[in-house]
Amino acid sequence: MRFSAMQLKEIRQALNLADVIGRQVSLKLSGNRLKGRCPFHDEKTPSFFVDADKGRYYCFGCGVKGDVFDYLMAMDGISFSEAVERAASEAGVDIRSIDSKEEEELRRQETRRSALYNINDRACQYFQDQLYSPRGSTAREYLTGRGISTEMWEKYRLGYAPDEWTALCNQFQSPAEYEHALEVGLIRNRRSGDGQYDFYRHRVMFPIVDTSGRIRGFSSRILDPERQEGKYVNSPESEIFKKHLALFGLYNAKNVIRKSNRAILVEGNLDVITMAQAGFEETVAPLGTAITESQIKLLTRFTKNVVLMLDGDSAGRAASLKTTEMMLSMKVGGSVVLLPPKDDPDSLLRREGVSRIEEVLRIAQPPMETLFALVLPPVSASTTEKIAALQSISHHLESLSNAERDLYAREIAIRFGMEHKMVLSVFHSFSRDHRDDFPSGGSENPSTQEVTIDPDLMALLHIAVLGFHGDSILPMDQLSAIGNSFSNSVAIDLWRIMTNLPRPVSSETWRQTLGPYYPKFMEITRSFFDEKHQIMDQGAKALREVILSLRRRGLKYRVEMLDFAILSAKKDGDKSRVEILLREKLALQKERVELAEPAA
Repeated sequence: MRFSAMQLKEIRQALNLADVIGRQVSLKLSGNRLKGRCPFHDEKTPSFFVDADKGRYYCFGCGVKGDVFDYLMAMDGISFSEAVERAASEAGVDIRSIDSKEEEELRRQETRRSALYNINDRACQYFQDQLYSPRGSTAREYLTGRGISTEMWEKYRLGYAPDEWTALCNQFQSPAEYEHALEVGLIRNRRSGDGQYDFYRHRVMFPIVDTSGRIRGFSSRILDPERQEGKYVNSPESEIFKKHLALFGLYNAKNVIRKSNRAILVEGNLDVITMAQAGFEETVAPLGTAITESQIKLLTRFTKNVVLMLDGDSAGRAASLKTTEMMLSMKVGGSVVLLPPKDDPDSLLRREGVSRIEEVLRIAQPPMETLFALVLPPVSASTTEKIAALQSISHHLESLSNAERDLYAREIAIRFGMEHKMVLSVFHSFSRDHRDDFPSGGSENPSTQEVTIDPDLMALLHIAVLGFHGDSILPMDQLSAIGNSFSNSVAIDLWRIMTNLPRPVSSETWRQTLGPYYPKFMEITRSFFDEKHQIMDQGAKALREVILSLRRRGLKYRVEMLDFAILSAKKDGDKSRVEILLREKLALQKERVELAEPAA
């Protein structure tokens, strides 16, 4: 098979060579490269180096060297074509064999793209020159007022687009240059058809540089707020610029990200620059708040530790929630900083200094805890609101181990003042594997459904049979008092419905209320009622035993939850809270002793 140079280049850029080699070789950072023991010869002292930026490896011991294709060929004993196909599959790049005509066309396209990069670079240099010219005084004052040093101007190649209609247009000479400038959005055709005009006017210019150092486009900020134009304007989509694939500041940050094993993802260009100026050089930003999966994937080529720190306003919080859910779905590690409502990284840094930024980074929460903070309602919320919130996050817990899911269920239970087994039950009922068979009270043919009846549900059915017959063996106030002993969410919902049913309860009402549990209800009914529909003598005793067992289980769960809450309060150093919880636990333990089964 024949592959074009452009196809091979796309694969190399999509794959992180360090990740590929790291599957067989333990690599450690050494300067700007990674070092490990060579997989191609025996050695005690590591002499095998990987330059992830260039996508190359070299061994100073045996002299082996190459790129990702060479590595796969050597390690797996496969042909070049097989190596390309394997690498393309892993990188998610669609490839096919090409003929000479197609290869020539691809070569022509690559030449055209080079011309587009070149026109952007020329424009960038022009904007830089204008920043230092007399015309750039307003832009210089703006940047200085924002605390941006001239060193940062140079590092990020900041510039100024003059407040003129054809200042940039006048820099181009040939028709090809005008065509390329039009294509990347630097200039526009006049509606009259008579020439072109500059797209960017009276703006601070931020070049968008890819990891190879090429300028793909520009982001800009207006300097005159009275103008009826967008405050921030980016280059239009073009052959070389795709907004959803770009991150401002990544070219400057990539080596620091790899070395520090951390990328800080903020919202705006100036956030990136002020953070970098303060020492947080691993900071990058999307071009707007809509962070994409492609941008996250791009970052994970350099680190799996992504720290999200967007603005604290309502739009920033909404973006934080969306991105947090994206990170969880993509199984990306890292953490999230939720800034105060009126702050962004730039304002917080300028007002409270580097130590404050270090503090918020230190206390950043993992994505799952952040999801809880943004989604879960307060303890005072209604049960319906709590269940809806649990449903909205349940799919994020499906991939976790049972131990992790149980731990999060306990944390949520404390927040909600619920039994942790009830929280687990809700997660279970809304999980993808059990969503379809979750019992519904409105089932038209409940007898055909396979349902699992746990002790709570079994107790509820016994109470329905024995406690709601005729005038009821037990008074209603006693039946209502045991409702907090249930931990199964289905049993809790059914209990609420049952205690509000009109007495006596008809068979049809039971059928509609209990749904798939109605057959078991009838089975229990037959075991306790005679042919004249009179309850047998053992019914009263059975009911008391069922309620007693239910209360014992409920007390046990509540004590378990208190133990977890006490441990959490101790970790927080909240002594008064610990004392309150211990007193509550003591009262529950006394109640458990009173209800304890007699020794055999």
